[in-house]
Amino acid sequence: MFCYEPSLNPPCDEWLDYKLPLLCEERMKDVCKDILSKGERTSYQKIYAAMYELVEEDIEDERIEGEISAYA
Repeated sequence: MFCYEPSLNPPCDEWLDYKLPLLCEERMKDVCKDILSKGERTSYQKIYAAMYELVEEDIEDERIEGEISAYA
């Protein structure tokens, strides 16, 4: 094989491909656990506020579509 031909196996970046995704997933689990256990008192206020807004929109949409009662 000539030295200027592309490799059949592309290089792997172990940090980007394996370690970083695992660390991110673990951190997300920690954040979710904190938010679920502490609610409004969580140390992740920005994430809590963003999630609350999204969930609130979904619930309002479901109420408007008649999927849930306003008095539930």
